[in-house]
Amino acid sequence: LFFQLVNARYERGAMILTSNRGFAEWGDVFGEPMMS
Repeated sequence: LFFQLVNARYERGAMILTSNRGFAEWGDVFGEPMMS
């Protein structure tokens, strides 16, 4: 679902994604280290 939302928004214009997680934790957030 998250990817679908990001993809739909990306097709319409620029997008900024922020997080309060450290970069090392992004793999946990996305569920796949290669996605982050």
